[in-house]
Amino acid sequence: RSRRRRRRRSHARRGPVAVSVSQSVSPSVTMLLGPAIACGVAAVAAATAVGARRSFGVDGMARVDLDAVADELVKELEHSERNYTGRVLAKLPSATWDIMAFKGEIECHVHEYSALEVTVERGQWFFDIPFAQHRIILSTGDSHVLNANMPHREGMYGSDIVVVTGIFSPPLRANDTVSLPSSYCDPATRTSRATTAVRHFRFYDQKE
Repeated sequence: RSRRRRRRRSHARRGPVAVSVSQSVSPSVTMLLGPAIACGVAAVAAATAVGARRSFGVDGMARVDLDAVADELVKELEHSERNYTGRVLAKLPSATWDIMAFKGEIECHVHEYSALEVTVERGQWFFDIPFAQHRIILSTGDSHVLNANMPHREGMYGSDIVVVTGIFSPPLRANDTVSLPSSYCDPATRTSRATTAVRHFRFYDQKE
């Protein structure tokens, strides 16, 4: 019996490597990376709480102190006329992880090929998307996933600089982001109207 137990335990340890996600990162990370892992891309990405500090790591890379990076980004914006600054935390064939600080908002736009997950690290964030009944407001610790090709307006909610982490899956490609008229991101906008707008403005952007 003891030999059988040892064999079973050793066999369990040789299982496949999976994405490791702590409570500080939403389960949608696993959803976004699932296809890549199924294709044989072995990746471990997790944000974990270390005492009062938070860190981020990808298998084979040094861990990053998220709080320290957030402090740097906030200081940059406090003494800058820009309304955005950010860092790339990690980039894999399946996805990219970014940390970004904002003041103000980003006008209506769409990412044609990439799904996006945003998690608020500090402050409050908002999304305006079609066919929602009202503005979506996220507080520290909240996450929201946008499908690819979903028009949205987003930005700081309140008066404090907001820091968010974002996951693009697959990574953003050149010319993937298309600007749209503000009305196409208003809540309760019909889906067909918003989707048609993306194709319409992409065509005229290329013509110009």
